[in-house]
Amino acid sequence: MKRLYHWFMDDTPPSPSRGLETRNDEESSPSLFGSFSKSFSDSFTHMWDAALSAQVDRMLSSVGRYMSNSLVDPYAPSFVNSIYETVWHELWADIQHELKVSVMESLTYGDEEDRLFREFRLKGWPTSGPPFWPKGSMCPKGYTWFRANVLYSVLPADGTTWSVLRTPTGFIVFCIGMTSAYAANVWLFVILFFLIDKRDEFQLVNFILKFKGFQAVSALISAASASSAMYHCTVVSNGVTCPVEAPGNYHMFVYAAVMEPVRIVLVWVAFSLLWFGYAHGGKEEILALENVRQDMADGKLDGVRDLKALREQDTELDRHEAEASAEYEIDAAVQRARKKFSTFRRTGGFLPYFLVYDLLAAAYVAWCYGLDLLTNGFTPYDPNTAWKLWTTIFFAKNQYALMAFPFLIFSMPVIGRALTKTKTTGYDKRGMLCAGLSSGQIKKVFNDRQESKSAAASHSRRHEEELH
Repeated sequence: MKRLYHWFMDDTPPSPSRGLETRNDEESSPSLFGSFSKSFSDSFTHMWDAALSAQVDRMLSSVGRYMSNSLVDPYAPSFVNSIYETVWHELWADIQHELKVSVMESLTYGDEEDRLFREFRLKGWPTSGPPFWPKGSMCPKGYTWFRANVLYSVLPADGTTWSVLRTPTGFIVFCIGMTSAYAANVWLFVILFFLIDKRDEFQLVNFILKFKGFQAVSALISAASASSAMYHCTVVSNGVTCPVEAPGNYHMFVYAAVMEPVRIVLVWVAFSLLWFGYAHGGKEEILALENVRQDMADGKLDGVRDLKALREQDTELDRHEAEASAEYEIDAAVQRARKKFSTFRRTGGFLPYFLVYDLLAAAYVAWCYGLDLLTNGFTPYDPNTAWKLWTTIFFAKNQYALMAFPFLIFSMPVIGRALTKTKTTGYDKRGMLCAGLSSGQIKKVFNDRQESKSAAASHSRRHEEELH
């Protein structure tokens, strides 16, 4: 089973070739003592990483045994306990790997690229996005402005879900995503699909999971409304008002029903991009994206990271520095970095199995309700059966949406990442795809920004006092 899974996912990375050229003006020509010191440092680093890896393995193995033993119920039938243990061992192998990677990345020294990744992780984040009409430009940059604002509001690399809801754009997008009326959430995800970077594994996986998650949750709201309408028309009105009040009998439902195939096609187009190796992922993808971001953070997108300039720089970039490169130049730089880091194709871990389930769910709903329509002869042209046709289609659409609830398991902390095997990515304020910050790094950035605002406000007050 595991051999089939690894063949199916093809998630064995090639050896990466390390990234862009790095310039460090602080370095001098190596001396004999410097060479010995570097050799000793490399040996110590290797020994430390190996010892820490063994210790983490022992700790996680103990946790896994404890959790496995806690699942066994002495009163349950043996085949039930056997199923529990089999499922747990399959899941725990991926959860253990994900936890180990997280611990090792934060505590080990790693190679030079890993150390540079951590050292400059919080350097050069832009403070504002591109303007709608740049100074000196003959025409507005409406698409660039719209894309950067929407993507940063929905998927910030330096923010969280709550930071999304605190922005007007993010809150509006969230409300639209929860709205099934007039197929508003379908059109929202159509727009997001064309805005995101579809060459990144996490972006495609996140798009699919958010689409299915919003679909399932909005179906609950729709089901509550439908049950109330059906109760009123069947019990209170004794069936008299059903042609008007039954679910699906409103003037825009035909439009919503037509948009349902669009939803299915959109999800499967995103999955097809994953399946055919269009997307890149893994640690190499994260290093490639961060390499380009650091290249831009030194003030110029030239394929060279100036470490001296980065060390002298503040946490955030000014607006004119954030606008230094055009979108097509950034995209070209990211593609070159992916090639140099030998990023490999990824298919979203266990997600393809859930998408096969989704296809079977759609086929099941189409078969059951389609058979009822054909058997009973409901047509939109007969006044006596037209309302039954639209109500049947409504319940078919809602049942398919409710069957998307298994996708919500991917929203669970640790388990979700273990199932998809993805590395988090997001967008900065200029709309550039970046490696996502950890929760601790997000807190650090938030505190730095709050201190900057307080310092600016204090400076403004002192200036006003001097004027008075």
